Amino acid sequence: FQATESVENDITSLNESGDVAGVMIMHPFKDADEMTALRLLKQEKDLEGRTAKNLGAVVEGDWLFAPPTAEAVMEVLDYYNIEVSGKDVVIVGRSTTVGKPLAMMLLKKGIDATVTVCHSRTTRLEEKTTAAEILVCAVGSAGFVKRDMVKKGSTVIDVGINFEHGKLVGDVAFDEVKDVAKEITPVPGGIGSITTAVLFRHYGTSLRLLEERR
Repeated sequence: FQATESVENDITSLNESGDVAGVMIMHPFKDADEMTALRLLKQEKDLEGRTAKNLGAVVEGDWLFAPPTAEAVMEVLDYYNIEVSGKDVVIVGRSTTVGKPLAMMLLKKGIDATVTVCHSRTTRLEEKTTAAEILVCAVGSAGFVKRDMVKKGSTVIDVGINFEHGKLVGDVAFDEVKDVAKEITPVPGGIGSITTAVLFRHYGTSLRLLEERR
């Protein structure tokens, strides 16, 4: 996409195409053009759950497509039967792709977690993280969460994807934290892999919806 007008035309074309089941907005992308694309993209073709309609549906607790990474965290909690109801969950990171939608999912009636969302301006961060029974880190900073930031016996979910010295690492200092946490997701081989699976599930759903519209 070279200009806002081109973005508008292309998204409109993708929306109307009977051969396109879903769309992903890839980076790099100018902010203004990205917002234009997300504003125009149809809810049922938004594989990443980033449009206002899909994010709003997450807030309401009844979504078609939620952001895949946030959904992946929920899948892991469910698969491993990690009790969430009434638990203190701390999310470090407030992005619209992880932190904010994940908080809404965890607050949904029937899931009933007690959620705290932290960010770069949070004061006394360690006090919050060491109180967490479930800690989710999504800040995009290699090794950000250290041993002394984690409550003993807690569940730690590392959403971070970082490259350090040519190696893929997470936001959690894994070797430090693994002996403190009861459960911890690795990087690679953790949330990232589940996110990919969720994205393919979204694609399957979008294909079915496309067939139903024909």
